[in-house]
Amino acid sequence: LFGILCLIYWRVPRGPMPWRCVWPGATGALVAIAIVDYGFPLYWENVTTLRIGTSFVFVLIVLVWFYALALILLAGAVVNELRAESAAQAAG
Repeated sequence: LFGILCLIYWRVPRGPMPWRCVWPGATGALVAIAIVDYGFPLYWENVTTLRIGTSFVFVLIVLVWFYALALILLAGAVVNELRAESAAQAAG
């Protein structure tokens, strides 16, 4: 997952970025995704005891999970961009 995140953060924004600007966001996103992925099954086990609207609750939980993953990916990209901007200011 770290390699995929690095590849995405390296290639997607505006062309290749230097490695020193890619790895901090990828590392932070990896840790945050691991926390969310660990917490999701624990939360799901506690919610499945409800008998009313379990399919609705499941859809809602999955949507929140996808939303959290999207925010994590964007947060990693913001960290990388801020790092790239500070490196560019320091160089020039």
